[in-house]
Amino acid sequence: TDTSWGGYFDAANNYLSSAVPSSNQALAFFINGTNLPGNGAYYTSTLLRESTHMINFYQRTVARGTVHDTWLEETSAMMTEDIVAPAVNAGYSTIPIRIDAYLLSGGGVSYITWPSQVSNNSYGMGGSFGAFLDRRYGLAIYQQLVTSCNDGSGGTSYACLDTLIK
Repeated sequence: TDTSWGGYFDAANNYLSSAVPSSNQALAFFINGTNLPGNGAYYTSTLLRESTHMINFYQRTVARGTVHDTWLEETSAMMTEDIVAPAVNAGYSTIPIRIDAYLLSGGGVSYITWPSQVSNNSYGMGGSFGAFLDRRYGLAIYQQLVTSCNDGSGGTSYACLDTLIK
C-alpha cells in the first residue's frame, strides 16, 4: 500500500452521481492517516492545502467558470500552507521541506511537465515558488489568483500569473 501521499481533494466528489457516476456526492477531502502519528504539524498543514483545493474548486469552477492548470492550482494551495500554517501550527512550515526537495532535484523539474511528472520535486518547486510569490508580492497576488484570473475564457494559467506579476 502506498502511504507516501498526505491527502487529496477530488472535485468529482462534489457532483451528484447522476452527473458523475463515481461521485460520492460529498464535500470531502481525504487525509492519509497512516503516517499521522508523530506528524501532526505536517498533517495540519496538509488539511489547509486540501481545504484550499476545495475552496478553489468552488470559487473558480462553480462561481467563476474557470480552472487553473495543475501547477498553478497546486502552487496556490501551497501558498496557503505558507501563509496560514505557521499561524495555526506553532510556527511550523512546510516551506523548508519544499525548498529542500527542489534543491535536491537540481532544478530538474518543470511546471510544463507537472501533469506527467508529478513528484516531490514538483511540489518542491511549486512550494518554493509560491513562498517566493508570497514574500515578494504579499497577499494581493494570492487573492488575485482567485478573483482576477479567468483561465477558462481563452486565457492560460501562465498568462494569468504573468499578468499578476507585471
